[in-house]
Amino acid sequence: MVVVTGATENTGSALVTELQTSGAGPLRGLTRDPARATFPEGGEAVAGDLTRTTAGQQVETIAALLGREVPFTEISRQEAHREMAGFLGDEAADAVLDLTGGDVTDELLMVRDTVFRITGSPARTFHQWATENAAAFH
Repeated sequence: MVVVTGATENTGSALVTELQTSGAGPLRGLTRDPARATFPEGGEAVAGDLTRTTAGQQVETIAALLGREVPFTEISRQEAHREMAGFLGDEAADAVLDLTGGDVTDELLMVRDTVFRITGSPARTFHQWATENAAAFH
């Protein structure tokens, strides 16, 4: 089974089509809105939203695992847009920030059963993943 997250977004939908064309499968596409999904024959849209943590929380987790400070500077959406637009263009910078730069709320941070429902295996938190991969950060 191949699971594609963000399956109705530009990159995800192109990936689903490419995977289907190449014979990979079965395919499931994770999307917040399955009604929006248009998949090739044999593809299945699954409703779900992966847990998000803020970049700051991720850096704090890695710093704690390393036992040292890791510098982190949060910037505004406007500043991020200005920096990204220089090489992506205005429209693409807006799209990336819409996808990744939204405000993190308790609703977005809530742990869901999406990964288990799709893969049959329990999801891991960012902290669990970082702990398992801490050596890569040294």
